Amino acid sequence: MDFERYTERARNAVQSAQTSALAAGHPQLTPEHILKALFNDRDRLALNLIRAAGGDPDLAQANVEKLLAERPVSLFTRSRMRSRSCPRSCESSPLSQGNGELA
Repeated sequence: MDFERYTERARNAVQSAQTSALAAGHPQLTPEHILKALFNDRDRLALNLIRAAGGDPDLAQANVEKLLAERPVSLFTRSRMRSRSCPRSCESSPLSQGNGELA
C-alpha cells in the first residue's frame, strides 16, 4: 500500500485514528477508530452523509464511542505512544499489514 497516494483527507483520517487508538491504550487500530476520526473531521462529512441518508448521526457517533469504550486497554500501548510521522507509522498499520496490530 502506498500511503502517499492517499488524499490528504484520507491520510489525516488514518493518522488521527491511529493517534486516538494509541492515546486510548488500544493495541489495535479498528474500523471504529477510523469511523471516530471521520466523525470528528472538521467538515463532518461522514455525519452529514448519515443524516442525508436518513440516519441518526448522533446515534451512530454514540454507538462508535460505546464500542471503543468496550475495547481492551493496554497500558503498554499507552507507554509506547510517541510522535512519529504518519507515513512511517502507517507503513506498519493494519491497513498495510492486515493484522490490526499498531506499530
